[in-house]
Amino acid sequence: MTYIVIIQALFFYGYCFYVYKNHGVLRSISDSWYHVKHKWAFDLFAAGVGLPMWFYGIEGAAGLLFVVSGLCMFTVTLASMFKQNKVVNRLHYVGTVGAIVFAVLGIYAMQGTWEPIAFILIGLSLIAFPNHIWWIEVWIFTIIIAYLL
Repeated sequence: MTYIVIIQALFFYGYCFYVYKNHGVLRSISDSWYHVKHKWAFDLFAAGVGLPMWFYGIEGAAGLLFVVSGLCMFTVTLASMFKQNKVVNRLHYVGTVGAIVFAVLGIYAMQGTWEPIAFILIGLSLIAFPNHIWWIEVWIFTIIIAYLL
């Protein structure tokens, strides 16, 4: 399964680097949808992170949790225009939080460890930084990827 994690990391960090190189650190990764020239790039990023989660579904009891995490990531894609109205905004954020929560629950079901939650909470100290949502998203994804390796 290591190759799946590597694919996800390439999509995530590749997209973040692309956004950073062209627009700098934005308010959040999702905010990049409003800045990138090719809107499909955001969709490709979200699919490249979300779709591989489904493949973890092959392994035991954690499978359903990872599948739901991947589906939540697709919700982020569907609601990429989160500034459009309150409904789309809520759908976007529910998808984002759901993707994270179900991934962490999947890690717990697969490995029996709550350590990712402790590291995520430590990472919330990044809130002091400008554009803290961007940095917190990168931190949380890094924690999830590290535990999936």
